Amino acid sequence: MWVTILRVSAILSVGLTIKQALDEFTLNVNANRIYSTRQATKFLGIERKGVIKLIKKSIIKAKMIDGNYRITGASILEYLSDK
Repeated sequence: MWVTILRVSAILSVGLTIKQALDEFTLNVNANRIYSTRQATKFLGIERKGVIKLIKKSIIKAKMIDGNYRITGASILEYLSDK
């Protein structure tokens, strides 16, 4: 019984890891999702320092949570459409 539970747990863990990896490397920004500055760099094609500068200039809207900026997908899409 426990062996089956451990196997199912391992399979689910691997599946979740693969899904997260695919989400990070996709170039489709989901307007309803929240992104880190590191993830935003991939969509915007600039370095992390550049993303932080855009946030500080209020060009991209973000919130500081636990010492890290979180950016809405809608804000990224808005910046890309204005660009």
